Amino acid sequence: MGMVYRAVDPLIEREVAIKTLNPALPPEALDEVRERFLREAKSAGRLNHPNVVTIYDVGEQDGIAYIAMEFLDGRSLQQIMKAGERLAFDQVAELIAQIADGLDHARGYSIVHRDVKPANVMVSPAGRAKLTDFGVAHLQSSTMTQTGMALGSPKYMSPEQVLGQPVDPRSDIFSLGVVLYELLVQRTPFESKNDSTVLTLMQRIARDPHQPVSELDPSIPAGFDVVLNRALAKTPEGRYQSAGEMARDLRNYRNLVGGSDADPYEATQPFGASTSTVARTIPLGADPDSTLVRAPLEEKVREKLLADLDVFSADFEAQERDRVAREAEAQRKKKEALDAWSRTEAMKREAFERAQQAASASPDSTGTRRGALDMLKQQAASRPPAEDKARVKAEAIEHIHKNLQATFQYLAEFSTELNGVTPTTGRALECNYLKSPSQVVLSDAFIDYRPTKVNGKDVIDNVQLRYQARYIKPAQFDTVGGEVQRSGDFLKKHRVAFEFKESKVDDFGKPTAGSYALNGPIRCELVLRADYDNPAVSIELMNIGEIGIARATLPGKEFVHEMADDLARLVLGVDNDFAKRFRR
Repeated sequence: MGMVYRAVDPLIEREVAIKTLNPALPPEALDEVRERFLREAKSAGRLNHPNVVTIYDVGEQDGIAYIAMEFLDGRSLQQIMKAGERLAFDQVAELIAQIADGLDHARGYSIVHRDVKPANVMVSPAGRAKLTDFGVAHLQSSTMTQTGMALGSPKYMSPEQVLGQPVDPRSDIFSLGVVLYELLVQRTPFESKNDSTVLTLMQRIARDPHQPVSELDPSIPAGFDVVLNRALAKTPEGRYQSAGEMARDLRNYRNLVGGSDADPYEATQPFGASTSTVARTIPLGADPDSTLVRAPLEEKVREKLLADLDVFSADFEAQERDRVAREAEAQRKKKEALDAWSRTEAMKREAFERAQQAASASPDSTGTRRGALDMLKQQAASRPPAEDKARVKAEAIEHIHKNLQATFQYLAEFSTELNGVTPTTGRALECNYLKSPSQVVLSDAFIDYRPTKVNGKDVIDNVQLRYQARYIKPAQFDTVGGEVQRSGDFLKKHRVAFEFKESKVDDFGKPTAGSYALNGPIRCELVLRADYDNPAVSIELMNIGEIGIARATLPGKEFVHEMADDLARLVLGVDNDFAKRFRR
């Protein structure tokens, strides 16, 4: 959506970060995005709290909207986790409690963050946590979402966000609970490595209970389960009613009891589970009679959430059926119109031919014979009617969209199977400049698509399949000359772990020969892009089988969804004539 710059305020010599909105966004969305960007940022600018990034200025200059904010020194929680660092339990509790304090402050101004996730939490070297991107997150879910798709950070969404319902500050509490869960066990509570589409993840968020962290790691204190049981409740009513309550429990997590098998917290139960009590968290050593409250479950609330999810699924299926029916009806009407037009044209030609025959049988009123002129007219009448270019292009657009749609469905099923099987390729993988005789194991496939609008209609713009390939045994490659530098640059760009041993250097100490040893996964990618202006489909390969990096462009009418199987065979390293279409 934009860029972030490191800058200095010249008046007070204060270092700041400037977030700018990309002015090259689609014209139909830019005005709304700019308005929300400025309005939400101004609202967030009212916040003044040690655990919320400070916004100094909001405005627009030379057509570019911007936010000037506090420059933060430190790392995000996402960077900390990617580095493989395990934080102490007390440190985890304090960092999440600080973010809860910031959210509680925002609640007083009726501000909902809507995108609480590790990337939006910065931690200073002194251990101060700050929540960033307040107010800006709303743009990701409101203006960057196309029909039938949910973009943004789905792993951290609350059930009400998944279902498209209104959100309040309790939605942020759920997202913060997901972040806490991930800090403790290095994965979010509802994700699965076999997920190939976002829909299965969303269904799990709305329906399935989370697994207690103490079951995944017995060394984790049980108090964290107590906090998570409330934070991850499926209904807003079942959660902490304020982030301040969550912060207090986190700072007292070692003294919390509850969440036992005999008396589980209601919100962790699957929908439809039979139980009749709710256990509140109580400090260790407190009087149970005065602090433990039991109340009937709010069955109506759970039933409503379940009904909402059923309505969501039913609506989605109904919309699909309605779309298919509308397309079939449109095709039927188009065929009827074409048949009627063909009959009318045929009748016109027959009438013209009869008139010409009658005219050629006798001279005109002046006595002039018309044989040569009539011959030309007959030839003109025998030519086929001029092609309707608009109709032809509309049919080409529909053809590309439908075949991309079917290709996505096939590759989505293929991705699911690949993740379950983790197959070994039939042939070696060619990695750009490097080639190894070793086969590879494929895993971690993910399929996605991006929509666009053509003539006011939603169509698929591109389909992307990504997965990882790992050599069965460490692969070693010898390189010489310019390939030494190019190979190293390629591996760094695609974040492939490697070791390099030089065997020859020039007079300046620069390697001119050496060997690379790959000891990490290689990112592989298959992208299909539609060109609706000049109907065609381009297919881009990166590290696919023996082809490596290549591209092919097919005329729109030649692209058919059956090619999805040919592409899947290339991924698996199976002999395939389809490979001849690509140029490297």
